[in-house]
Amino acid sequence: EEVIGSFYLDPFFRPIKTRRHIMAPIFEHPKTALISTTIRPPPWDHLSIDLTFEHTATLFHEFGHVLQFLLARQTGLRGGENIDVDISEVLSQFMEHWLFESSILQTLAHFSQSEGEIPAELIDQLTRERKMDKLNQLAHRVFLSELEFEYYMRSADEEESIVAMQHRIATDHIAHDPLAKSDLGPLKAIVGNNASGKRIAQYRYLLSEMISTDL
Repeated sequence: EEVIGSFYLDPFFRPIKTRRHIMAPIFEHPKTALISTTIRPPPWDHLSIDLTFEHTATLFHEFGHVLQFLLARQTGLRGGENIDVDISEVLSQFMEHWLFESSILQTLAHFSQSEGEIPAELIDQLTRERKMDKLNQLAHRVFLSELEFEYYMRSADEEESIVAMQHRIATDHIAHDPLAKSDLGPLKAIVGNNASGKRIAQYRYLLSEMISTDL
């Protein structure tokens, strides 16, 4: 049997390690990737720890990027991940959906230190909370996507300042979670993403979320 590729998992936080959760291609021939997360390690090497739901979701998300890198046949796209930038988050978002399948959660629970089952009411609660989180996340994605497009499409002689533009778009989409007029975090994130090569970063998350939900 032919080996398609391999990946390394570097899960634990270290002082000199990046604080970001990432999947990074290492070699193209043979295909080799790295998943790096910042989970707090156990106090002693011989001890194990249970992952939180958030950490588990992060691992599933980054593993989706690994699958895309290892299985894609197209090369030269998305800076090494071999996929068009518009849909670069589809598989990683799709992998997260598995965490809301009862059978998957119960299987994972058997690997915990308690080795018990998750009560049905807790799974129902997770599902309800996920729906609320997704609604809030969707509103913010739409806000950031529109802000991103308007920022890069505006002309040099616009009368409206970029701060006023951000406030207007935020009022339209996230009135339930008001953004202070002095908070330039969204604009800084958009400019920073573009500077680091992550163009249309906000839009691609929104589009990928929609496609992955429909799969």
